[in-house]
Amino acid sequence: MAEHCLWLCRSASCNGVPEFKFYIPEAWNGYHFTVKIKESVLAVDVLPDGWTITLQSGDAVNFLVEGKPYELTEKGATCHEAL
Repeated sequence: MAEHCLWLCRSASCNGVPEFKFYIPEAWNGYHFTVKIKESVLAVDVLPDGWTITLQSGDAVNFLVEGKPYELTEKGATCHEAL
């Protein structure tokens, strides 16, 4: 599954800031995963109409999606954008 995850969601680090790039196959309804960044956990949902990232636990997190910066500062905070 890890090789498929890389195909669906590319993640890297740009100057120490995590960066995501999402892809969803046409036949899929979406997918969900969690990722731990330092001591924080993010829940990531990718649907045909867009993505949502939620800070589930931990401290404030800065990250990039397709090069655009985002910050989640408190538990339950979300970011959402269309694909």
